[in-house]
Amino acid sequence: MTLAAESAEWYAKEVTWMVVGVVATLAVGLLTAWATKNASLRRCRITYEVVSNSLLLPSDHSGNVSVSHQGVRLGEPRAVTIYLRNAGRRDITSDQFHGGRPIAFDFGRPVLELLSVQSSASSYPMDVELEGSAFLVRPSFIRRKKGAAVTVLLDGGFDTDDLAVRHEMVNGRVDLVDHVKNGAAGRLGAAALAAAAVASAFTLSALVSSLKDLF
Repeated sequence: MTLAAESAEWYAKEVTWMVVGVVATLAVGLLTAWATKNASLRRCRITYEVVSNSLLLPSDHSGNVSVSHQGVRLGEPRAVTIYLRNAGRRDITSDQFHGGRPIAFDFGRPVLELLSVQSSASSYPMDVELEGSAFLVRPSFIRRKKGAAVTVLLDGGFDTDDLAVRHEMVNGRVDLVDHVKNGAAGRLGAAALAAAAVASAFTLSALVSSLKDLF
């Protein structure tokens, strides 16, 4: 092999490796940029489900026991518990509530009382308050895979379809849990069980109070 031929072969190999290096560098750069953008644009997701919808007195009750709220006797008192959960892959921060606007869960009828807000273990408490026919989740820090059970007092019938959710989450969504799709029918978190216990305690307290009035 002549010197010219050897030089040409060496040059060809150098060019090949140079091209491979450039392509590899570009590929790594593009993958890094994609991963960074994907992480920044990943949507946050909050799920909710009605885990308890219980009358505090039987619908056919006709005795002397009753439940009152601020001195007004309730015709069909019921405790409704909604379990909220950060179902996304990362924590939700308060700055993801656009303009500081809350998530509103509107029942389409007056919400008489906020009975309890039970947060999951090792999570920060959600900032929840009542406003007319809705309870509002104010900008809060919500750890991923954590949530809270919110129990309210209503007077009258209620169905899940009655609940309207409004939010302006930044790159986020709020979804009703699809039990059929996820095979999670009847599943309650520890927080939901705690809230149900609170509702039961409220019922017992109301009954005891009414019985004392009788005697």
